[in-house]
Amino acid sequence: MSLSKEQKLDTSEQHARCHLISTSWSMRPVLIIRQIEGQIVDIPIGPQPPNPAAKCPIYRWNLQHKYNYTDVLLLSQFIRSDGGMLPRRITGLCQEEHHKVAICVQMAHRAGRCYCLLQMSLFTLWRRS
Repeated sequence: MSLSKEQKLDTSEQHARCHLISTSWSMRPVLIIRQIEGQIVDIPIGPQPPNPAAKCPIYRWNLQHKYNYTDVLLLSQFIRSDGGMLPRRITGLCQEEHHKVAICVQMAHRAGRCYCLLQMSLFTLWRRS
């Protein structure tokens, strides 16, 4: 018995249908096949940057003057687990934006905004005492 592509069901759906239709273990499970019609739709992977040709991620997403020390989620992408800045070769930032992000990270650290920086500074204070 050969089934067309639309009539084939995956095994989990077959098992669920057979289990629902059979009322006891002694009954042989009955398989109901239905035809499913639909359209194949291309789903984009994610949001596309407005300036995809730019090498720096800040310029790629047009964020040049739109962040400051309070944007902890943005800054945390450029911070190592020990609280230091990731190097430019890893982040892909240009020299100007790397300098601005480094200043914002220092300001966030002084203001107590970055949890990882605050945690690291508390650890170093505890270790010194």
